[in-house]
Amino acid sequence: MGKAAAFIEAFKKKKYAYFVVYTLGFAVTAAFVFRYFILYGKTFIDNSDGLIQNFNTMLYYSKLLKSIIKDVLSGNGINIPMWDFNLGMGEDIVELLNYHLVGDPLTLIGAIWPGTRIDYMFCFMYIIRLYLGGLAFSWFSFYHKNGRFGTLI
Repeated sequence: MGKAAAFIEAFKKKKYAYFVVYTLGFAVTAAFVFRYFILYGKTFIDNSDGLIQNFNTMLYYSKLLKSIIKDVLSGNGINIPMWDFNLGMGEDIVELLNYHLVGDPLTLIGAIWPGTRIDYMFCFMYIIRLYLGGLAFSWFSFYHKNGRFGTLI
């Protein structure tokens, strides 16, 4: 048996092998699927709900998180506004954000992401959600005693 075959057999026995293969497979597949977005510098934000609701809400939430953190660090305590007449999608902040963003821990990245490049965050979170969804399915499949190859396929 050659060195390459021995390495592959040893790698298959490692617990992290599935994770590495899944990650590489996802990266290759995502690069192929989203290649036109990458080549032409486009984002996943379209002119319907992606722009009108989701993107604007994420931008608002990012600014809200930053203002809350600024208030806490300046010693003013936690000040979360409950009503805003400037939203345009309804005035109740809690109801609007609860429907779109609150409860998703990935949106907390908006607190540190630059507001001028929130469109990149939108695309990044879309791809990360696909990746994590695949990992969650893998966990579910392993829980039901399915093999690595079948789960990966």
